[in-house]
Amino acid sequence: DIANKLISMGINVERISGSDRYKTSFEVAKRIGTSNGIFLTTGLDYADALSIGPIAANLQMPIILVNNSKSQKLELDKFIKANNITTAYTIGGEGVVPKDIENKFSVSQRISGPNRYDTNNEILKKKKNDINFDNAYVAVGTNFPDALSGGALAALNSNSIILTNGNKDVAGSIIRENNIKNITILGATGIISSGHERDLNKFIYKENIIPVEDGISLEKIEEYIEIVFL
Repeated sequence: DIANKLISMGINVERISGSDRYKTSFEVAKRIGTSNGIFLTTGLDYADALSIGPIAANLQMPIILVNNSKSQKLELDKFIKANNITTAYTIGGEGVVPKDIENKFSVSQRISGPNRYDTNNEILKKKKNDINFDNAYVAVGTNFPDALSGGALAALNSNSIILTNGNKDVAGSIIRENNIKNITILGATGIISSGHERDLNKFIYKENIIPVEDGISLEKIEEYIEIVFL
């Protein structure tokens, strides 16, 4: 009905779909192309796909959803063979993307951490050369809509998505370690509070210059460093 309504408005409509989410990811991948390789993420949760989404878009590499079922692995084998795919990045631990799936490729690298937030951090570390850290988009990691919507916007300027659980130290360390200059919060204050936003702003990279004065004491320098960095 939705497609027909759009058609009646003079809008060209193409449906990209498969019989399930895994086959739909295959169909999307065919439109993107697989010559640059693919990213593998679990199809049973959303966090890892959201983390890698903007980077995958910029690298023109599709995200293939997988699970541990025998039937899905057989379908994956057919897709790999039909498209002659040799290179894959596996996102997430072996608990979500099993080792035998990773081993299907001659060139393979796994990017993972003990949880979704650490995996998010590891992605930014491993793919930092493909990311513009002038800005980053921060989204809650316990639901998908904001990060999913914002992922396309992040990809526009090669920015990244940072997932947060409301703990300033988790997202804050990512902001500080990557010298991120600006952040854009995705979602209302009921999702990411104003307090958390203020906390994260304290981690944003600022080019600070210690003033040089004749006879400035070591204690004064230490005091200045403490104010700026701690």
